[in-house]
Amino acid sequence: MSTKADKFKNLMRSPAGAQESKAEIIKDAELANSPANELVQISGKKKATFELDAELHRWLKVHALTINKDMVQIIEELLRRYRSETERR
Repeated sequence: MSTKADKFKNLMRSPAGAQESKAEIIKDAELANSPANELVQISGKKKATFELDAELHRWLKVHALTINKDMVQIIEELLRRYRSETERR
């Protein structure tokens, strides 16, 4: 039976199966956010399905239209900011 820690270890593996350190993952993430990489990136997105409070969903949808962004762009921005804040602690 695998534990949460085992599942996390699998997330830290490269596509080739080699174990990567947290520093390598962070460095890769910084490179992934570069404008040059965004232009040439063909894939790298994962579909996430989750339930969201109806009022938050409505607000997000209206807000996204108001600022001319996709809802996913706003969610990704907020998640990146949250991740950055929590990793500093």
